[in-house]
Amino acid sequence: MQLGRSHLEIGTTTARVSCQVQYAGEERTWWFSTALDDLGVLDSGPGAFVPSALLLASFLGEDLTVEAPMSAVQLEGCRTAAQLFDRWWGWRPPVVTASVEQPRFAAGNDVGLLFTRGIDSLASLVASLDGAEPTITRLITIDGIEPSHSPVVAAAVWHDTQAMAHAVGLPIHRLTTNLRDETARHLTWEHAHGAVVLGAALLL
Repeated sequence: MQLGRSHLEIGTTTARVSCQVQYAGEERTWWFSTALDDLGVLDSGPGAFVPSALLLASFLGEDLTVEAPMSAVQLEGCRTAAQLFDRWWGWRPPVVTASVEQPRFAAGNDVGLLFTRGIDSLASLVASLDGAEPTITRLITIDGIEPSHSPVVAAAVWHDTQAMAHAVGLPIHRLTTNLRDETARHLTWEHAHGAVVLGAALLL
């Protein structure tokens, strides 16, 4: 598998980071999109796509080459994750080839919560509001990864998510991606969801 260099495309209302990926004899385009307001915190490097690429490479039995430089922390994380995939599911750990660079951003003080409104993310939000966990300063949601939602239901879910963010006084970042559909060509969502959601976090 070869993960190409990512590209930042700026539209009238959204910014999109995309990259070309070659695997299983095909070339595909993967992307994440978010609001223009997020440009200042958007990492246009390969990091957001690496978790899904590593997962698919492990499943397909391919090695992974990342064309653009990545952080040493993420490269080491790839090796750790691949060993877990081997232990959990018996997938051969791929050889990951990539050059290393310093992270593009210094760590800031914000704490983001990947907010699905499921039990886990709601419990984390409540714990933060109660002072039992680190103070969450912003919410991150990925729109459109529930394929059973009709456009009407999806719009209602987003409306309610916005209302909840407003009720607790937190800004919310709304991302979209095609990675659910792309990973579903080979893997179940049970296997793929962690990599896709982690990619969204690494994008910001």
